Amino acid sequence: MPNLGFDFQWLIQPVELAAFLNQFWQRTPLVLLRQEPDYYADLFSVDDLETVIRFSHPKYPELHLDKPIAQGEAVDSLAGMRTGSLKDYGTFDLGQVYQTCAEGGMVSLAKLHTYWPAIATLCRQLEHRFHAPVSASAHLIHRNLQEFPLHSHRHDAFVLQLEGPVLWRVHPASPYADSHQAEPSLPVKEVCLNAGDLLYIPRGCLHQAIALENASLNLNLDVHVFTWADLLTHALAALDDQTLPFYQALPVGFMQSRDAIAPMQTQLVDLLQFLTQNARVEDAVAHLAQQFLEGMQPLPDGRLRQADDLSQISPETVVTKRKGMVCWVDRVGRTARIQFPGNTVAGPDYLEPALRFIADTETFQVKALPILSSDNSKLVLVHRLIKEGLLRVEDRAGN
Repeated sequence: MPNLGFDFQWLIQPVELAAFLNQFWQRTPLVLLRQEPDYYADLFSVDDLETVIRFSHPKYPELHLDKPIAQGEAVDSLAGMRTGSLKDYGTFDLGQVYQTCAEGGMVSLAKLHTYWPAIATLCRQLEHRFHAPVSASAHLIHRNLQEFPLHSHRHDAFVLQLEGPVLWRVHPASPYADSHQAEPSLPVKEVCLNAGDLLYIPRGCLHQAIALENASLNLNLDVHVFTWADLLTHALAALDDQTLPFYQALPVGFMQSRDAIAPMQTQLVDLLQFLTQNARVEDAVAHLAQQFLEGMQPLPDGRLRQADDLSQISPETVVTKRKGMVCWVDRVGRTARIQFPGNTVAGPDYLEPALRFIADTETFQVKALPILSSDNSKLVLVHRLIKEGLLRVEDRAGN
């Protein structure tokens, strides 16, 4: 099937975005049995996993070996690591990885989005869609016939079956349940995923995978959504005044003093009332967005090779945002700024409408920038954003 650019619509094809958000997102599992074993062929494979392990040397615990004789990291796996202790975060010898597979174990690699460009691109597309951090992990299972423990997560997960089959059981959502449950309710879904298939698991849904006889490889994309609790935390942080009563020390010995509980309750109510009266959602969102974007790095898109001749740019020139650019625009006092992976550009507050236009528009002609009255002022802004890494000149092929 044609590659749709590793974006979110490609991920959930043929389900439309609106239907997914209205019917499935954080509500109920979604199973897509595509009968297209090559659907993820250009994304990642067992051979690619071997390449990452060999040449990128991921360390424990990012690279994790599970043997069928034990749960978790077996002690004898240290024999194949260039370290004497797990605390040293050593690397596995590739021979130890081969041996684990030969014995019917599982090889897991976390933070795969930091090692493989196509997966980094897909994760960034999900981050752009959900405005939440997304991480990726791969799990290679060899002929183990083992049933993994029932568990749930506090994040949403997309399971992409890259190679081979795995049987999944997914139970009703239970956001406040422990991560393991001995007596689950009847499964909502019991399905065998084959190469090209997808399973979406809402956070809180108990689930388990049952390895079958044939080797399999799946990719988990975990969406770590921000919650109202996160927004409250950032609302407090956005007040940004260390003299506030929030930062006063708790009473000395409060854990062993029952007499301290009543006045602490009164003080807590007063502090919450203070937060209610003084917190601003705009400031909280800005604080959260800044933290979110500061953790992002720009995606490689040939910028080292490109050297745009800025003198050749005219009002008719078409420019586009670089790959994977999630943007946030705000105004602080008389300064407007646009933040994006790898950088922040600030200027006079009158630039805010133009910056918001750029954040909301993927590709545009320089002359289409709003508010700025002269072509020269538009060119100055575009020149700066090209230099700072947000924009690039679109090539003639429109790539």
